[in-house]
Amino acid sequence: MPTDVAMTWGFVIHIFLSGLFTYGFLRALGYSFCGALAGGIGYMMSGQIASSVSPGHDGKLFVSALFPLALWMLYLGFRQAKSWSWEYSR
Repeated sequence: MPTDVAMTWGFVIHIFLSGLFTYGFLRALGYSFCGALAGGIGYMMSGQIASSVSPGHDGKLFVSALFPLALWMLYLGFRQAKSWSWEYSR
C-alpha cells in the first residue's frame, strides 16, 4: 500500500475511533444514547480533531483519538472497580 494511502486511512480510522471511544465513555458515565451520540460526533468533528489532519500533526491526532479511551478505562478502573481495565498483558 502506498504511503499516502496508508496515512489517509490511518487518519480516517483514528477520527472514527475518537467518536466511537467518546460515545463509549459517555455511555459509561450514564448519558442517554442520543446524548452520547451527540457528544461522540461533536468530539469527532471538533476543531481539535478535524484540524489535526494537516501535515505534521498526525501524532496529535492519534493521541487525541485515544484520549477518550484512556478516560473510559480510568473511569472503569476507579469508579466501577474493574480490575481488567488496568491490565496491559497477562
